[in-house]
Amino acid sequence: MMYQARVLKVKFEPAPACFLRKLCLIGLYKKIWEASFSYPSWFSSSARNLIKRILDPNPLTRITIPEILQDEWFKKGYKPPKFKQDDDVNIDDNILYFTWL
Repeated sequence: MMYQARVLKVKFEPAPACFLRKLCLIGLYKKIWEASFSYPSWFSSSARNLIKRILDPNPLTRITIPEILQDEWFKKGYKPPKFKQDDDVNIDDNILYFTWL
C-alpha cells in the first residue's frame, strides 16, 4: 500500500498483453514469491529499503510492525498525534442516547 500510495499503481501486476489468465497468474505469483519488482527513479533510498523489507517473501527476515515504526523513512516528518483530555464521558449515557435516536 505504501508503494501504491507513492506511485499510484499496483506493485505486482501481470503482463499487460496476457491472454491466458492462468499463465498470467502463475507469472504474477512468481513475481510476488521472488519479490521481483523495480522502483521509480525518484524513490529515496530509505523508501526503497523499507519497501524491500516489507515485501520480503521470507517471513523470518521480513520487517515487523515495531521495526517499521522505528524505520528512518517512516519516522521522517512524522508527528505523533496529540490527544487532549476531554471531560469524563459516561459511555453508557452515549449508548443510550444513540440507541434512542
